[in-house]
Amino acid sequence: AFGGAGPMHACDLARGMSIPNVIVPDNAGALSALGLLLADVAKDFSQTVLVGAERLPPERLDSLFAPLEGRAVEILRGEGFAPERIGLARLLDMRYVGQSYEVTVPASGDFAKTFHDEHFRLYGHSNASRPAEVVNVRLAARGKIEPPEFVRREETGEDPGKAILEKKTAVFDGSRLETPVYYRPMLTPGNRFAGPAIVVETSATTVVSPDFEAKVDGYGNLILRLASA
Repeated sequence: AFGGAGPMHACDLARGMSIPNVIVPDNAGALSALGLLLADVAKDFSQTVLVGAERLPPERLDSLFAPLEGRAVEILRGEGFAPERIGLARLLDMRYVGQSYEVTVPASGDFAKTFHDEHFRLYGHSNASRPAEVVNVRLAARGKIEPPEFVRREETGEDPGKAILEKKTAVFDGSRLETPVYYRPMLTPGNRFAGPAIVVETSATTVVSPDFEAKVDGYGNLILRLASA
């Protein structure tokens, strides 16, 4: 469960779908942003050629891809990627002559055969006797990010009392229950508590229903478990 509001509804959704365990990641409200920061930088380039597959020997393919590769490397180097962290993949958009849609295949080896095989895999039929053509040459360029290391911390104890900000009355299924409010940055690995509870942080709020239990794991994730599971 992630996003600013996702953890608010996680227990109710999990119960309704018979899911016994829920993970609320550390910094749940910014998880998508973290994913974006950890993702490789992708740049896609293409050039329409519309030429028969039999008229594309390796040397002509090289000449078609050369300007795309030069542009891709220039852009990624400008964004700070060293040459060894740049990956380039050559692709071809191919079709049978007369078709109005293409199949993308790697531009390597016997790419015509690869096209027939992929067409059969996708659509259940192919015809190697029909002429095929390349509509576009396509380059997928990637700037490879160095991923950070997520360090697992040791558990320091089960008592989360120091993280309680206050106690409030909250309503669960029509019942008014005294509910502690935990400040998530003060929870530490190994802390455990039973619902009802509310866990607040800068970017998200987690609601732990009365029939769930919570534990903080070594990476700071909240593990919510249905008590009856």
